[in-house]
Amino acid sequence: MLGHFSIYWGWDDQDRAWVYNSDDGRIWRWEQTGEGWQKIESRRNDGTPDWVLPDYAR
Repeated sequence: MLGHFSIYWGWDDQDRAWVYNSDDGRIWRWEQTGEGWQKIESRRNDGTPDWVLPDYAR
């Protein structure tokens, strides 16, 4: 069964891209390192900005 594919995303002032997938509740961020872009799974309490989350997930 397919979900709704609701994706919320944005850039922060440290040049990181944040993505919240409402289908599975996972939060990802991409950070540029010396080796290129690194994809990191995040948790709600490790600096995830509120603006990347929909109202019901804040």
